[in-house]
Amino acid sequence: KIATTPQINAALEFFKTTPVDPIDTAAFDEACGVGKVVSQAEIEKAVGAVIESNRATLVEQRYRFNNGLLLRALNQELKWADGKAMREELEKQIEKLLGPKTEADTAPQKKAGKSKAKTAAPSKPAEAAASAVTSTPAATNAAATASFHKVGENYTTENYVMTPKTMDLLAQHFKEVNGRVHTRFPPEPNGILHIGHAKAINFNFGYASANNGVCYLRYDDTNPEKEEERYFTGILDMVKWLGHEPYKVTHSS
Repeated sequence: KIATTPQINAALEFFKTTPVDPIDTAAFDEACGVGKVVSQAEIEKAVGAVIESNRATLVEQRYRFNNGLLLRALNQELKWADGKAMREELEKQIEKLLGPKTEADTAPQKKAGKSKAKTAAPSKPAEAAASAVTSTPAATNAAATASFHKVGENYTTENYVMTPKTMDLLAQHFKEVNGRVHTRFPPEPNGILHIGHAKAINFNFGYASANNGVCYLRYDDTNPEKEEERYFTGILDMVKWLGHEPYKVTHSS
C-alpha cells in the first residue's frame, strides 16, 4: 500500500505526531496517501506544465536555472509521486527544450564585483548600544525559536522517550498551564549581568511573548555569601531596560 518515499516519510511523521493506541487506520491511510498511485502519464503532464510556465526563464538561463524550484512545484502538485521518476522526467524534458549542454553551459561563471555599502557609525556609544539592543530580540528569537515544539507536543521532538502514561501526563500539563508557554530567566544574583545574559533574557522573554506565554524572573539565590541586594535590583532593572516585564519574580531559596 505504501510504495513511494513521500508516503514512507508521511507514515513516519504520522506515528511521530499521533502516538495513540490503537491506530486510527482511516486517518493513517489519509495522511500517508495509502493506495494512491501517480502514473507516469500524470508525471509527464505535470512536468510539461511546469516547464511551460517557466519556459522564458529556462531558455534565458539554460542549465544554470535552479531546477529545485521546479521540483518543489511538482512535489506540491503530485504529493505522492515517486521523486526519482519526477526528477528524471524533468531532466528529460528540459534537455528536449534546450538541447545538449554546451561549453558555455558548463563554463565557470564570472563573479560580479560586489560593492560594499558603508554604514554610518552611530555618533555616540550610547546610540550604538541602544541600536544593538532594540534590534536583537526580534532578530534572534525569530530564527532561534522557529523549530520549538508547541505546548503539550514534547513527543514530537527527536529521540523523545514515550511511556504508556506520556500522553495523559502531557494532557494534564497542558491543562495546568492553560496551553500557554512558560519560560524563565534564572540568573544568580552575585554580580553584574554581561552580554551572554542579555541573549538569554531576549531569548526566554522573547519566545514567551511571541507565543502568547509568560516568563518568570527566578533568582537562583542559593549562595547567600556572594549575593547582595544591589545585584537583585540591578538584574531586574536590566531586564526592564531591555524591554521585558517578568510575569512573576521568584527565588530558588
